[in-house]
Amino acid sequence: MEKNMHTLFKALTPEKMLQLNVEEHARVLTELWRTRGGHVYVQGATGTGKSTVARILATQLKADWFGYELLSPEEFKAELDDILARLAASRKKILILDGFFPQYAGSAFRALLSELSDKGVSLFIFSQESLSSKGNALPHGGELPTDAFETIAEFRYGPGSRYPVTFHQVK
Repeated sequence: MEKNMHTLFKALTPEKMLQLNVEEHARVLTELWRTRGGHVYVQGATGTGKSTVARILATQLKADWFGYELLSPEEFKAELDDILARLAASRKKILILDGFFPQYAGSAFRALLSELSDKGVSLFIFSQESLSSKGNALPHGGELPTDAFETIAEFRYGPGSRYPVTFHQVK
């Protein structure tokens, strides 16, 4: 008896399809990280499943998870020193930062990325913001070069696709 897979996907609720989606995104990110190592940057609009994927990865990879996804840009800027200190103090080899505004990263964050790399620590960053819209120049004097990351991915809403959110590997 041949199964019609299209019927299966039509029968799934949007919530179940999104759950399948985040599990697949976590699997792909894990595979990319295992192959490439280094730091990983994931960007995407609100509701694309970034935080869910971040939590799945934290559990699967036994990583330290730092959740700042509910902060406004101004709150993130005010908390940046504390965020940097918490990341630097972790003894885990994999760190996950959920909630990030690259325009406020500045030289201190660049230095932390370098320090983590020297220690063999990988940082996964999940953000609503892309690293930069024009080269590496960011507003507010911040700069976070894309070459600091081995993998850059984007979660996008995918009209007409099998899943509501699609995974795009940028780098």
